[in-house]
Amino acid sequence: MKKDAQKKNNLNLSDLISSANAQLKKSVIWAFIFSLFINLFLLAVPIYSLQVFDRVLSSQSLDTLVLLTVLILWLIFLYLTLDWARARLISNSANLWQDKISKSIIYNSISLSKEVSTRDSHLIQLVTNIKSALSSNLITALDIPWTPLFVIILTLLHPIYGIISLCAIFSLIIIGAIHYHKSKKTTQPPAPDLNILNQAPAITTLGME
Repeated sequence: MKKDAQKKNNLNLSDLISSANAQLKKSVIWAFIFSLFINLFLLAVPIYSLQVFDRVLSSQSLDTLVLLTVLILWLIFLYLTLDWARARLISNSANLWQDKISKSIIYNSISLSKEVSTRDSHLIQLVTNIKSALSSNLITALDIPWTPLFVIILTLLHPIYGIISLCAIFSLIIIGAIHYHKSKKTTQPPAPDLNILNQAPAITTLGME
């Protein structure tokens, strides 16, 4: 009878985790779509500068300058709004995902053993670490697929823009690599965790094996 109850609770926990993962996946898809428009709106500034040089300076038209300026300010406002909405979407989705799974683990553990086991504590900590990674790194990961398209469009607008963007990308990569190696040297490597095998069931429960 106890085995049947444990099996039923494990199935319920698995369903709850699958539901939370599905909801998080939908939010990531929307954030990915937001990233496309955010990167497109970034093109507003170089396009504006080109139009000023091509149209305003040649025609000396103040009306054209005002119209272009109003348009670029509107696009910048849309960019900032979408960027804020994407950040809020990812943060709220990650928090909701952590909250649902952590509560499900705790309720499942209490219903079986009347206390939160060591394995479940490790699992909750693992969920917290994943949530932190999602909140801090997901935005950068969503922007990376659009970077080649962004560089290509800038190059089509003007070769100098393409060269500047490539130099900026390589500079950021070099700075990131230098920072990583410095932090790796100054940070003491953690001692091996002999209890890592105890976390294997937790990882399996999350479907991350």
